[in-house]
Amino acid sequence: MIIALVIFFTLVLLFYLSFSMARIKETSDVLSRQKNVLLIASLAGTPEFACAETESLCVDADKVLALKNHPVYSTFWNVDGLKIEKVFPRLNKTIECNAGNYPNCNTFTFVANKSNTIADSSYVSLCRKEFKNYPYDRCELAKIIVWTQKLK
Repeated sequence: MIIALVIFFTLVLLFYLSFSMARIKETSDVLSRQKNVLLIASLAGTPEFACAETESLCVDADKVLALKNHPVYSTFWNVDGLKIEKVFPRLNKTIECNAGNYPNCNTFTFVANKSNTIADSSYVSLCRKEFKNYPYDRCELAKIIVWTQKLK
């Protein structure tokens, strides 16, 4: 009888631990995704990306183009993939930005995403200076996409 009780309570404990571990993993995934969204917001606010004005979530396209030409920055942000993609106005195909086709392009890729990663994104204003009789900021809707490793 005592052996049956020990086995019963052992099974109950195993079920409890398995459900607890599942909840811990779920909470860990949620926290990881929240961390990625905060990382995206902080990326938009870094001096390397931010517009000169104090607008929130504004990315300077001219700075982004200059940074894209420096591959040393690909390891600076400690992510597995980083891309800024224009959402509006929408082009029919993906055109990677470089000095030759800027501003008639729609994607800035800093770090190519790797396999077994998960993507998180946030919308930002992608602004650049233009001149038509006077200088002004032309802003378009874009999103920053960050890929990080999936938790095991």
